[in-house]
Amino acid sequence: MGSFYNSGRVTIAFSNMQEKAVTNSDVCRQPHLNRCQKILALFQQWGAVMGVLLVLAPCPSPAFAASGSAPSTFGTTIGPALLCLDDIDPSFFWSYLNEYFGPPYKNEGGAYWFKVQATLWGAQISDVLVSDGSGQLIFLAAAATAKPGDLSEAITGRTGISYTKEEQTQYSPMLSGVGSKIVYFGKNSKIYCAKYNLDSGR
Repeated sequence: MGSFYNSGRVTIAFSNMQEKAVTNSDVCRQPHLNRCQKILALFQQWGAVMGVLLVLAPCPSPAFAASGSAPSTFGTTIGPALLCLDDIDPSFFWSYLNEYFGPPYKNEGGAYWFKVQATLWGAQISDVLVSDGSGQLIFLAAAATAKPGDLSEAITGRTGISYTKEEQTQYSPMLSGVGSKIVYFGKNSKIYCAKYNLDSGR
């Protein structure tokens, strides 16, 4: 257990893990006065430095509890599945996201919601949703901080996969040739791939 300086008092840690607090003046009346004063000065100096560091240090969000950043494999693991170019295995994606971003922050709408800070096709991704097995569909979805039209153009530019509106209305879902959908999610967009859960009827 380390020692620290706090409000004019010094805490001295003993080998038996017990602590005894004495005032600065009491300590400095003991032998080796000069050495004691130097130690107290160090406590004051480093106590101030540590205080500044604690104030300036950013508070990690629950979303990054596991590693603090998106892994290099995020794009190649999550991207193809959202485009319906890969299998949808909810248990795999749950484990992957839990490992790198921490546990889901809610279970709502038949999905586990993971908070992330990542990029796909040049668009910022804020959430990834994994189906929880409660419905007839299995799916993987992601919320992007871009409008559906901008997201679809970004995907087309990076992959060549194009999306078309199902209806000629402003808020119509956009569908790719392989089944991936982009829909409005508030003012931004959500992209997902959904398939029937073959085990749901068993």
